[in-house]
Amino acid sequence: MNDVRVEIIRKGSWIQFFTPHGFAWRRFHVPLAGVAKSLHGLRIIHLTDLHFRPYWGKAYDEILQAIRNAKPDLIFITGDFVESKWNRAPALPFVKRFIDGLEARAGIFGVLGNHDSDFMTTHLADGKMTLLYRAHAELHAHDGMVELIGAPGVGRIDLDDEFINHIPPHQSGALRIALSHYPDQIRRLSRLKPQLMFAGHTHGGQVCFPNGFPVMTHDSLPKSQSHGIHKFDQTQLIIGRGLGFSTLPVRAFCPAEVIEVIVEAV
Repeated sequence: MNDVRVEIIRKGSWIQFFTPHGFAWRRFHVPLAGVAKSLHGLRIIHLTDLHFRPYWGKAYDEILQAIRNAKPDLIFITGDFVESKWNRAPALPFVKRFIDGLEARAGIFGVLGNHDSDFMTTHLADGKMTLLYRAHAELHAHDGMVELIGAPGVGRIDLDDEFINHIPPHQSGALRIALSHYPDQIRRLSRLKPQLMFAGHTHGGQVCFPNGFPVMTHDSLPKSQSHGIHKFDQTQLIIGRGLGFSTLPVRAFCPAEVIEVIVEAV
């Protein structure tokens, strides 16, 4: 992991049903060269694959409180806000309730996943989260410049050369971050030289063997790279196990997870 230091803040329950009770929390201290010293200590929370159904469990209140206590500078959500691909409307109030409960000093940003569909852009446009749909944005956080690249996420095919070629050159001293639902899009997004990329989609397997190795991941990267942090060229790829439950409402040996990243400028 190239000198990344990992802290296990919470381990999470080895088996979970319906809601992410007993969620895990992992903190990565990530040394990055070439970013402004002012960005040292930038704190990021990564969430993914919420897969909301029309239901609210106590676990969500606990997760929101834990995130508020962490006082992050930025929060990223990398897609799959809802579970149903066919009738998303009943889950939308619960998505909004969750996002409204988040707090971050410099903002909350998200991209779509394969469960969301393009129509979600309208429903997510008027809340606390900025949806980066085929977008590049610049913002100031922790007294430094951060560039965000929001990859198209409903389908892998949406990430095309037109989008990649449209992204301007990396600014000197800025922290460039890519957000994508699909981890294996690192193969194309690495051309843009982000220092960090956040992704989800795999659920870490959701149902794993007792050693945590996934049965399936629905991604073309090796199964050993279904969650955690992995170095690809100049990019640290951070893949979250997510909070939600898809298809079968169970997690086994793969607890729901919140990821916290602390940037160390070196």
